[in-house]
Amino acid sequence: MATTGVFESREVSDYVIDVLGLTPGKQSRLIAVKFNKAVADPVSIVAHALKYIEHKPSTMRTIVNDSKFCVDDKDGLVYVLVHLEHIPFRLRKWVIGVADVVVSVFEVQSIAYRSGSCKAFMDIPIRIKVWFFISISFLLFFDCFVVLIPIFIFFLGRFCKKFNCS
Repeated sequence: MATTGVFESREVSDYVIDVLGLTPGKQSRLIAVKFNKAVADPVSIVAHALKYIEHKPSTMRTIVNDSKFCVDDKDGLVYVLVHLEHIPFRLRKWVIGVADVVVSVFEVQSIAYRSGSCKAFMDIPIRIKVWFFISISFLLFFDCFVVLIPIFIFFLGRFCKKFNCS
């Protein structure tokens, strides 16, 4: 099963499938990363481990920047959808120490929906923040506009007096 660096078939949550944009079945660009103990920020640990690996071959220079990461909350595995198909084969069996955590990398050959999982996304209400920014921008624009109207009227009045406009 896991001793070869390969997960032949893996049941994952709906959340992982949706975030990474996967379809159940055969996978060619998916890796799973396992830890020897619980960590507070698993994605950062995986990113550090992959950066350690990626300075080796030149084809893997952008693995962290071009990949998607997702944590499966049931087993704590971090799933990484990489940008090139040969990377999972090259990374399997890697065992890397990051701080006091040991990271093991596995190639995932196929996935299936895990029964009983849910699609609970942890959405952040970005729209409120964007609306707040737009509101402030509009208010700043409006304040500038309110200041510029009297100036414009003043110069328009002087122009009309000078050229006898009615």
